[in-house]
Amino acid sequence: NLDGSRLLARFASPHGIAATPTGSVYISDGANNNIRKISPEGIVSTIIFKQLAKPYSMTTANDGSIYFLEAGRQRIRKINTDDQIQPPIEICKIVDGIRKPYLFTNLFDFAVAVDGTIYLVDIGSHSIIKRSTNGIATIFAGGTAGYRDGNGTDAQFNTPTNITIDVKGNLYVTDLLNSRIRKITTDGTVTTLAGSTQGFTDGVGTSAQFKFLQDVLVADSNTLLVADASAIRAIDLITNQVTTIAGSAKSGYLNGPALSALFSGISQITVSKNDIYASEEGVRYIRKISPL
Repeated sequence: NLDGSRLLARFASPHGIAATPTGSVYISDGANNNIRKISPEGIVSTIIFKQLAKPYSMTTANDGSIYFLEAGRQRIRKINTDDQIQPPIEICKIVDGIRKPYLFTNLFDFAVAVDGTIYLVDIGSHSIIKRSTNGIATIFAGGTAGYRDGNGTDAQFNTPTNITIDVKGNLYVTDLLNSRIRKITTDGTVTTLAGSTQGFTDGVGTSAQFKFLQDVLVADSNTLLVADASAIRAIDLITNQVTTIAGSAKSGYLNGPALSALFSGISQITVSKNDIYASEEGVRYIRKISPL
């Protein structure tokens, strides 16, 4: 755990990553129970010290604030644009007319809609949970391990891990053990966007193959980015074409032109000012890919 210039700084387990439109990058350093920040000038600082319990996945909200999962306590926290951490966000269910905390089996990732609705991935129950702005959470899709497109709880996922949302409210989910990217529309309809059996092949829709789905991110209105083991893949949301844009099926460490570079297990990705940032928790690196 060492702050300083970007090449001198050290991380213990950088997993979550989220960037602001101004170019600041936030990292959850889980083993240190810290939140770290890389300024646009490349200076790493610790902004939240050891008061957390395993900060994990992160995302950037529409207003530029940062949200993160405190995995050790299974709750969501918010960091305002002035870097002040807010109290945990209430996530409840109604039992006999009484509000009680919603109990997750294993909360893994989440996405924040423009209106403040939060969608959460409960990996243990293979479900997507919707937390409305009134704090009440209900199952939005899934709930049984398997593979089936459909509406709401009729659909099935097998170990969903990460989630992202577009400005229209459509959700995109990495369905890990099905090796597929699933799309959920605002009415809860689940379809398969891309992927089939496990592999590593570019192609259109279900003719494409993914090796080990890690993260998914809406980069712009027409592009979805996917962290796939040691590669970053792009999905054209108009044609469903899957294209590898950085890395490959081969794992390692090598800087250079995007398609010649090697990565060693990408945990999460984020975008700011047309640059892609990737966290590699296992080897403790933050990598930058320019331009998008």
